[in-house]
Amino acid sequence: MIGGVNPGLNTLLRRIVFLGAFLILPLQPSLLRAAPAETKSGMIDDDAIVSHIEIEGTALIKAGKTVKLKTLRSQLQRAHTCALALPEMPAQSLTPDELYQQRASGVIVVGMLAKMKKTQRYELAGCSGFALTSDGVFVTNYHVVDNPDAETMVVMTRDGRITPATEVLAADKLMDVAILRAPGANFTPIPLALDVPTPGSPIWVISHPDHNFFCLTAGMVSRHFIAATESGKTPQMAITADFGIGSSGGPILDGKGQVTGIVCSTTSVYWEDAKGKINDLQMVFKHCVPVGSIRSLIDSAGTAKQ
Repeated sequence: MIGGVNPGLNTLLRRIVFLGAFLILPLQPSLLRAAPAETKSGMIDDDAIVSHIEIEGTALIKAGKTVKLKTLRSQLQRAHTCALALPEMPAQSLTPDELYQQRASGVIVVGMLAKMKKTQRYELAGCSGFALTSDGVFVTNYHVVDNPDAETMVVMTRDGRITPATEVLAADKLMDVAILRAPGANFTPIPLALDVPTPGSPIWVISHPDHNFFCLTAGMVSRHFIAATESGKTPQMAITADFGIGSSGGPILDGKGQVTGIVCSTTSVYWEDAKGKINDLQMVFKHCVPVGSIRSLIDSAGTAKQ
């Protein structure tokens, strides 16, 4: 969390929150069962998903099939891009229900597993990401991977398949993008748009805020701007669709279901009186990484029909 106060009699307090792997929820013993994201009735069982990732993730750790997060973090410093064949771009627009049905299967749960000192159990901090290729390449935020508190990373598809993340293929701290590989995963890739939509264009987000998995929200592009971060200045996009902690890495989708950006952070604007007392929350800006930042890390070999 990064905060700052602008000087002046009536100031705005802007609090920037990066929505990554900072939420650890305790496991409830009564919910120890493995399950896909949805029940037969189409209902999403959030507690069952948490339990499923923790159980299967712990088994992978004990079997020596995971890569320590400190190893993945060391790979973030790679400056090169990765060569990928991207999925074919769609030609037709989708209704919101079609968009969810066709794209939610390409959204993944990025599971950061940390061992709790009191219980000695591995517990989940759930983040978001999306599949870039069918053979295990996915995208999330740089700050999701750069987490000193977790031990390892696993990913879960909507149908409940869990695979360890083993390699960072490309990353950029300033743009807050990381492209990783989960070998053996069978993903449903989501195509990348060629450019960002203009302000006023409708967009949708599918992510996992606060362990509310596969949540769809809608809004529009608010503006495009240059963000001043601790690492420097970088292009970003502001949207009005809701997201929250755990949404980091989730795709921002246009009307064709193409990724136009990824969830990055929120900035809260408060009213502060003359005595410096914060009276109320006025507005929350939702900031995203534009698709051009993702594409800049990819040496595309054309499009591939997936």
